Amino acid sequence: MFVITLIDVCTRVVLGWQLVPAPEYDHHDVLSALQDALRPRLKRQEFAIPGIGYRPGAGFVADVLPELNFACWEVLKVDNAASHLTEDTFEPICRFVGCRLEAGPVGMPTARPFIERFFGTLTERMSRKVHGTTGRSPNDPLAKRGRAVPAALLITLPELEELLDVSIANYHATPHDGLHGRSPLEALQQTLAQHAKPVRILPLALRCRLHQLQTVHLATVRGNAARSVTPYVSLYGARYSNEVLQRTSGLSQQRIRVYLNPNDMREAWAYLPNGADLGRLYVLDGWRYSRHTLRLRRRILRERRIGKLKFAGEQDPVQIFAEAQRRASKRGRKQGTLELQLGAATAEAALAPPSRAPRPAPSAGSTRESPIDLSDLTIQNR
Repeated sequence: MFVITLIDVCTRVVLGWQLVPAPEYDHHDVLSALQDALRPRLKRQEFAIPGIGYRPGAGFVADVLPELNFACWEVLKVDNAASHLTEDTFEPICRFVGCRLEAGPVGMPTARPFIERFFGTLTERMSRKVHGTTGRSPNDPLAKRGRAVPAALLITLPELEELLDVSIANYHATPHDGLHGRSPLEALQQTLAQHAKPVRILPLALRCRLHQLQTVHLATVRGNAARSVTPYVSLYGARYSNEVLQRTSGLSQQRIRVYLNPNDMREAWAYLPNGADLGRLYVLDGWRYSRHTLRLRRRILRERRIGKLKFAGEQDPVQIFAEAQRRASKRGRKQGTLELQLGAATAEAALAPPSRAPRPAPSAGSTRESPIDLSDLTIQNR
């Protein structure tokens, strides 16, 4: 389990985070955390854990300073982890946000004191208090008691996400020694009042395109009008399409830019080479029935490739994989991680079929989408 966090150095406010239930995180998880940092976050109105709640004054930036929604940063400091060194990890974020990157020295956590101090606070106030915690080491008394807790009584992933949300919101209202006794939210309000230069905000045209922070895929449009196969693109063993793409025969055998949602692989976004928006694509066949991550789909495709799993057509691969894992006799950490990922994937309801999926209405203050330039393409009428 990993928590990838982005924190403001000046005020210690946590801008965004990503909870990763896996043995290791990758650059998709890092970019998802940066997307979360740009997206405004408000306090929860309902809780699944009985008795949990926010302390007085707790909250997030969007709760107390809505004028800072979609605020950009000037410098992004990271360590030299392997997932940070790939070329396509930070190039999109630096270009999209308009910031520069600073990579710290290898093996020197003292070069990142603020984020390390926050993780220490999070460990003491949340991790070590969770039922079934394994403590800091095998000799920790909490570890001995935690290993004795039955697995059925351990915390679930949605409960852990809720607990993390409340813990960070309460942290924002807690006095901090490094801020002269002020809380992070109080320090942010004071800094903003004394800041002569206005904070740079993400342009309106980019606020609905946060998915472009993810890695771009150049996909070839397939289809065969003679065989009544409407245009589609294939990504990670599944077909994606929408009404616009299905009616645009002129795109056949051309390459378009596609951005995936690694946290919900049932959707993607497509753009023409000239930048025109083709809209949101939806996955076809059985993949559309259960929410699943990119990590989980790769695992399912690997199981099918080595002959341990079989599915086709309208069969739900996620449910078939979940049933196979329930029948598995071998138990261990890897098996527990898979069950955790499957529990999060099967918790949400299925999306409607791509051709019937309703388009969400624009929220107040959102920008209108630019028209699609398809003048050189052939459009099929209904």
